[in-house]
Amino acid sequence: MHGKIRFEDDLDYSELSPRLVGVLKKSGFERMSDLYKMTDDQLLLLPNIGQHYLHQIRQAEKRSY
Repeated sequence: MHGKIRFEDDLDYSELSPRLVGVLKKSGFERMSDLYKMTDDQLLLLPNIGQHYLHQIRQAEKRSY
């Protein structure tokens, strides 16, 4: 367990599309910061994650810093 999730790190409050949030949650993700630690290749290995969703994740990462 990671403990309490900060608002800005919570997938539910991210700028990602609701469909992508659902896909990520099914894979066990709750935090944006966990996604940012992964390489593009690792993310693309997740079920239903393609280039379009990878782009959404990376764009959100750029705006978070």
